[in-house]
Amino acid sequence: MTENSNMPDWDDLTDIWKQSPEVDMDKMARHARFVWWRMRINFAIEVVLCLGGMALFGWHLVTGDAADKVGGTALSIAMLVLCGLGLWTSCFIRAGAWGQADGTAQSLVDLQIRRARSSVRYMVVNNWGCGLGLLTFIYIYWSLIERYGAIDHPELTVANYLMVGTILFFLLFPFFTIPFLKRKRDEIARLEALAQQLVDEGDRPEDSPEDSPEGT
Repeated sequence: MTENSNMPDWDDLTDIWKQSPEVDMDKMARHARFVWWRMRINFAIEVVLCLGGMALFGWHLVTGDAADKVGGTALSIAMLVLCGLGLWTSCFIRAGAWGQADGTAQSLVDLQIRRARSSVRYMVVNNWGCGLGLLTFIYIYWSLIERYGAIDHPELTVANYLMVGTILFFLLFPFFTIPFLKRKRDEIARLEALAQQLVDEGDRPEDSPEDSPEGT
């Protein structure tokens, strides 16, 4: 066991290093430490935003203010549900990716696989979320137009640009994530191949005394 829990046991890599020279285990360990902090910071931000949204829209519903807001009670209920779903997905997408490596190469590679899969889940969930966001903002836009009576009303000049820009973002975002998803899935395939190599090395029987030079 090395002193740093994220660093691999280099004795495990004698043969694997020769077979996979493109794998930088030291770099992988540094990346694992970086991701450890990034996951927790992102999770904390998401939880604060979701709880804040639930408190805000829940308050509007309880006090009856929702009826006077853009989109009315229906939008407040929808946003409350979306914030709740966001809180759940923040935990779901990171399932199995919270731990740390125990100091061996095998555990480090397995951890990186789990975290790469978590990144794929994160992006897929965000892509589906774009669909919900698109419907939500179209409804908000429609409610604003209905409130002011015309899409070219002076009060909607800024809102028109913001709404169109937001709707375009939700439409295009899933296409922008295609290269990221491909890269992550390729990374998972490489890591799984490396993990299998480590398993095969661990399953290889030790030389018996009779087969060793000293035994002859």
